Amino acid sequence: MNRNRPKIQSVDRALTLLEILAGHVDGIGLSDIAREAGLNKTTVYRLLATMQGRGYVRQLPEGGRYTLGWKVVELSGALLEGTELVTVAKDPLKRLSQLTQEAVHLGVLDEDRAEVIYVSKIDSPQPIRIASRVGGRMPAFCTALGKSILSHMAPERAERILRKKPLLARTSKTKTDLELVIRELDTVRSRGYALDNGENEEGIVCIGAPIFDNSGNVSAAVSISGPSFRLQGEIISQMAPHVVRCAEEISMNLGCDRHMFRALLYSSQAHYDEVEAKHRRGV
Repeated sequence: MNRNRPKIQSVDRALTLLEILAGHVDGIGLSDIAREAGLNKTTVYRLLATMQGRGYVRQLPEGGRYTLGWKVVELSGALLEGTELVTVAKDPLKRLSQLTQEAVHLGVLDEDRAEVIYVSKIDSPQPIRIASRVGGRMPAFCTALGKSILSHMAPERAERILRKKPLLARTSKTKTDLELVIRELDTVRSRGYALDNGENEEGIVCIGAPIFDNSGNVSAAVSISGPSFRLQGEIISQMAPHVVRCAEEISMNLGCDRHMFRALLYSSQAHYDEVEAKHRRGV
């Protein structure tokens, strides 16, 4: 992130408020917003009122709490509909959902925040479901989606991303030692798929695989998620190939042919050196 870019203070503050509201789906009061934003209540009230008038913020009738407005949904929907990745992934994701009967997620990496963003989701038809939503974020280092993407970046670049935020434990199984996390990325690459065995959420297992674009760059990942009593032992081994095939199909829809996908899935160090060199040149 370039911190030397010029900023317009009022715009920066308004966006900060929107990000705070996004973290409180049930709404949040004026005083709490002001406290989280580090601003006085008068300033926050004026910003909220302006955004409320444009539909980006709404005030709930019960208790006067603030939440995101429907205009945000309209904009995000327009973004996703116009995103090639989401479009070409739609049918492969449906097939993966039908094959596995588990929740399916499509995610991209926000490198500045070292987080994975869900850009598409299909719920499991089974009674116990995963509490996640399109637009939601999770740490990259402990999720199958994040590991899938990081493991197919040049190691130096992946490490830079991992160092952007403290590796905080989310469950008793979360690996918080950077060396262990990096070592696991090697395992993911040699195995061809990533596994989150209750590291991000207690009792939830996820299996992920990387998606490559027509230039051979890792651009996203796909995963299935379910409770550990459904996804364990041999079931994981049986489900993983389905996830990999879905990633392969989406990659092919993005212009990465089958031979390239297979080669990239088990890439050599030379490939990562080349990718890193291109990244540094801005290619």
